Order: sequence, then structure tokens, then C-alpha cells
Amino acid sequence: MTRSRQTADWGSRAGLAKIIPSSVAVGSGTGSADTVGNVTFSGASSVSLNGVFTSTYDNYEIIINHTCSANASAYFRLRNAGSDYTSSTYYAGMVSYFTDTTTLYGETSAAAAQAYIGEVSDSKAFTKFSISGALIAERKILIGTTYRTRVTGPTGKGSTFGVFVNSTSTYDGFTFYPSSGTITGTMVVYGYND
Repeated sequence: MTRSRQTADWGSRAGLAKIIPSSVAVGSGTGSADTVGNVTFSGASSVSLNGVFTSTYDNYEIIINHTCSANASAYFRLRNAGSDYTSSTYYAGMVSYFTDTTTLYGETSAAAAQAYIGEVSDSKAFTKFSISGALIAERKILIGTTYRTRVTGPTGKGSTFGVFVNSTSTYDGFTFYPSSGTITGTMVVYGYND
């Protein structure tokens, strides 16, 4: 097999495939996706991506680079047909740390109407997580990390989280939002080619 044929073959079968949302909705501010699936948003109280989970893939990865107008908690909700799933069946747990201490501590959020997945900040934050089974009639699992810095001082906070959503309904999208303020940044969604 020639190198070009091998590369083309692997490109069609393995790795990550960028997903183009069918639409982007924001609670305030602006948000849009370009023709290759790069999502940008500015001054948004929430960012919702529709039509990103399909029957083509079972597992997805979401990457978000963002800043917030305030230091706040970061939340995630599943979404279908343009509406968030808000029943209290999100169960989240995480281990967090600050860069100026060696102490680790745990946080949990049980039976909530959204998943707590870390913090956003007025300086810089990065969130990356994977989701399994969004469009399959089974309970959903998210795993990921969030890291945020602050404008003043060297302090940063990192969190590794897991979320269990006790719902066997199917979902084609999600919403990401802060507990207060607005967010600005970029977002991409990838489907795993198994």
C-alpha cells in the first residue's frame, strides 16, 4: 500500500472527525459556527450547540477555550430538538486542586438539573471532556478536565470531573454556561472514529 493510500485509509477510519453543528444558540451575545465546525461566541450567557450528536458516532470530545466576565461555576446540560434537559438526574463528582497548594479536595453535585464541571474565570479557562452514548438509549457518562487562571496573582484551579446522567433518552446537543456573567471564546466538537 502506498503512503498516500494508507493515509487516506486511516483518515477515513480512525481518529477524530470535526462535527459541524446544525445551529448555534446563545442566551445573550453572539455565537456562530463556520463551515468546518469552529464555533465562536462572545458575551454569551450560555452557548448551545444543536445537531452535533448523531448516529454516526457513539463517543464525542468537546474542547472549549473561554474567558468569563466574572469568576463563576461552569455548567453543562444535554439538549434535544432545541431544548435543554433540565430534570434533576445529573450526578457530578470531581477532584480539584490549586496551583499554590499540594492539597487535593473532592466536590460532588448529586441530583441536580445540570452538571457542575468546574470553574470559569475572568482571565483564561480551558475545558475538555468526552461524552458517551448521547444518541443511544442508555444512561450517559461524561469525563473531563477544566482549568482556569485569574487575572491577578499566579493562582489557578484545575478539576478532573466525571458526570453520570440518569436518563436513557437521546440527545443531539448540549449547552455550556457560567453560573454568572457571560463567556467569550471558541468551541469544537469531534466524533471518535473507532
